[in-house]
Amino acid sequence: MKKFVIFGHPRSGSNYLCSLLDSHPHIICHYEVFHDQKIIHSFKKNLPFTMEERDSAPIEFINKIFEGDSERQAVGFKIFRHQSPETQKKLLNDRSIKKILLSRKNIIQTYVSLLIARKTIRYVEAKNSPEQARIKVTVDADELLKFNEFYNAYLSNLKLKLEETNQEYMQIYYEDLFEPSTIDSVFRFLNVEKGEYTLEAWTRKQNPAALKDKVSNIEALKQELRGTHLEKFFEDESVLSPKLPKEVLAELAEKNSRIIEMDRQLVEKNSKIMEMDRQLVEKDSQIQALRDSWSWRITAPLRKAADLSRSK
Repeated sequence: MKKFVIFGHPRSGSNYLCSLLDSHPHIICHYEVFHDQKIIHSFKKNLPFTMEERDSAPIEFINKIFEGDSERQAVGFKIFRHQSPETQKKLLNDRSIKKILLSRKNIIQTYVSLLIARKTIRYVEAKNSPEQARIKVTVDADELLKFNEFYNAYLSNLKLKLEETNQEYMQIYYEDLFEPSTIDSVFRFLNVEKGEYTLEAWTRKQNPAALKDKVSNIEALKQELRGTHLEKFFEDESVLSPKLPKEVLAELAEKNSRIIEMDRQLVEKNSKIMEMDRQLVEKDSQIQALRDSWSWRITAPLRKAADLSRSK
């Protein structure tokens, strides 16, 4: 069983990633098990622990999470920057745990999404939930810059610690999270066969709109951040996360379908070959059994005489 932890910051797609992994039958992925108000566990697996038990012995709590599902191929959870710093140090030092670092390139989108979540008190949105009224927020440039420093410092420290201890880790960006190839790479990292299971996250993007539709003081903010490294995030967001044309996507889908069909045919041919091999082995066994039988041995002189008469 592979143990893993997703390190990150809120509003970076962690609920989507957790729910997608948790939808695989051989994976248990819990959510914020170190949330300050409750233990948020997998929908497939309840965690029968109190917050008092968790906080009094966090490492023992983590061990019980992993040991409780040792029959699974992978078990993990997510943890955020502000949650149980001492526990995070222990997790980072544990080489038996695989580390996934999740972040978002567009730091302004992250901060705006956080402000909206705080204002609406809504931090996750289910796919089947009714559409909520969209709101705008006012962004303070100085607070945004401070947030950016904390955000980047946390991730830099994580990577520095892992690289100093020569540990393998996986870096995932929100902007790439919704591409199938990214999820495929996560499964490879966890050494779990993705198989043909249907993976489906129960969440959806909460604030998919562009910045201009979510920030009430967008023009003033642009002016205040002019000349900073955050200025680029006001550009056309499609440049930061390009989308392929529909015709290209259709062509790729067609090629992928052909590859899947070829794989299916190869599997079918291999099955037929294996069946033929099995039948040959079975026939060889029957022939050998016949040769070894008493009746075969006792008639050997007669068969030898017949062979001699045919050779004359």
